[in-house]
Amino acid sequence: MFRPRRSISAGLLPLSCLLFCAATPSLAQSRDPKLDGLAAQLIANASSKLRRGHDSPDHLTCLVMDFEEPNDAATRLGVGLADEFSQALGRMWPETTVLDRAKFGGALSVTRMGKNESLLRSTVSFYAPSVGANVVVVGQISEEDKTLNLRLRLLDAAGKNLAEASERLELTDARRALEKLKPRDRSSTSPWPGIPTAGQDGYAEPKCISCPQAPYTEEARNARAQAMVLLDMLIGEDGNVREVSLVRGAPFGLGEQALSTTRKWRFEPVLGPDGRPTATQIPVEMRFLLLSGNGLPGTPHCISCPHPPYTKEARKARIEGTVKISARIAEDGHVEDVVVEQGLPGGLTEKTVDAVKKWRFTPFVAPDGRGHSVELHINIVFNLSKD
Repeated sequence: MFRPRRSISAGLLPLSCLLFCAATPSLAQSRDPKLDGLAAQLIANASSKLRRGHDSPDHLTCLVMDFEEPNDAATRLGVGLADEFSQALGRMWPETTVLDRAKFGGALSVTRMGKNESLLRSTVSFYAPSVGANVVVVGQISEEDKTLNLRLRLLDAAGKNLAEASERLELTDARRALEKLKPRDRSSTSPWPGIPTAGQDGYAEPKCISCPQAPYTEEARNARAQAMVLLDMLIGEDGNVREVSLVRGAPFGLGEQALSTTRKWRFEPVLGPDGRPTATQIPVEMRFLLLSGNGLPGTPHCISCPHPPYTKEARKARIEGTVKISARIAEDGHVEDVVVEQGLPGGLTEKTVDAVKKWRFTPFVAPDGRGHSVELHINIVFNLSKD
């Protein structure tokens, strides 16, 4: 499912606006002694299990995943804190190899997996062997009284719990800055300096000639995994894709599927302010969604799924959170019924229902060739930092 420039995520994962930010402020973090203490506590809590286990490895290799954020938000905070803790863990656990998170190209997200133990285990058991890790750290962030509560779990390569530890951290100015940045703001430098961004400064929006959805991998389907992959794409003057860069990947080979598929996409030539075809770059979001409710195979493709807008009342009251709905998709792909499972005040529930009723999907066709109606459970996140 493709949306250039102003990408919208939809489906069983949170729905939030993800806009490309041209500049990233300096986010250098000073060493936080509380993270050193948290790392030491986690190690101590796990030491007996790691020492006594009959199948305990001779040497440990640890991977720290992105930390989950409060209210299903998707910002740089979870990435930044995970980076900080990974460094602290390396200092406090020198006999263990702590893998360099920068080498994984944004493919370390575990959004909402803390609420789905089965999916968390499947994801960890997929990631760990693929990168040579035999222990994995996952974490959840919550905010309280202007502080951050960080709860960590150390898991083995099968996703089983080895130890837990938690700590309250100061919400510093640098961490507040991270909360205002989107996941794709990993660098202030464009992959292709000097190349204009389509849809900005007089450059036209790209129009797809052929932009198919990437297929699911067998591993992802078996794990019932759903994900969002973020990419940066360079489009040539002729409309053909020249390069694709992975910004944020997904487990079970879905990131690789997105890369290989989008490299074959074709667009109409993008026109510049002078009316001539020109090379441009765009951020791209691809969502991997599985049907729920009736067991039909396949991935629903959204043709038009704009994010519901904030109301003035909700913005003034600084309301954030998630609206959860169930949507019945008719055989022809239009939304025929919407049921609210969890709402928000300030008119956000009503705005969500109105917007989703106008969404359009490609028809769902079963293996027997017949169209079917299906039900999707959708979480729509309202976050003022990304509005």
